[in-house]
Amino acid sequence: MIDNRPNQQYGKDTVTSITASGGGSSRHNLLQYERGRGQPSHHIPPSRGGLPPKGERTHRTHFAHMNAYQSALQKQQATQYKEQQVRTASKEQLLIMLYDGAIRFTKIAKKAMESGDLQTSNEHLIKAQRIVTEFMVSLDQDTGGDASKGLFQLYEYLHYRLVQANIKKDPDMIVEVTDHLRGLRDTWQQAINIAIQEKRLSGEKITANEA
Repeated sequence: MIDNRPNQQYGKDTVTSITASGGGSSRHNLLQYERGRGQPSHHIPPSRGGLPPKGERTHRTHFAHMNAYQSALQKQQATQYKEQQVRTASKEQLLIMLYDGAIRFTKIAKKAMESGDLQTSNEHLIKAQRIVTEFMVSLDQDTGGDASKGLFQLYEYLHYRLVQANIKKDPDMIVEVTDHLRGLRDTWQQAINIAIQEKRLSGEKITANEA
């Protein structure tokens, strides 16, 4: 049996060793997970001026076009803001972002499964699986020691449960994974905070992202 409770305490050295690898690929992959399968569309429909077109076009068509323009603009701005956050984040922040993404995807998958939208559920379970796989391949088990090996086993278990949840269409399995991810996310956040505090006490420089 795997002890799935994230009850270990980590300090600066462990956080550094476990988050040391995969920074570049994690940054790239996080953007891909957020975008979905395809690239985000940055095309914004051009404005057609203040007056509605003549002929068969109506005011309603014109306002619908303007609403679509505003919606596309807002979506583009949100995407650019998220990408900027990912590009400027530290490795520790990327780790927390990946956890947040995995938790969000599992929650969407569960809701979709319960409503009968199996396609959406499948897509988001696969996204969550990819993030868990990212956790596994990013672990530095040579320098992370027993903590890294234990985490690898836990991630492997969570990945298995996500696959089984998708096959068996079992929302309870998704809830189990989500709960574990939340616990791990909170544990890592506490570990990161401890590592930053240790750096302060030792007189090491604190970066703007860590402050």
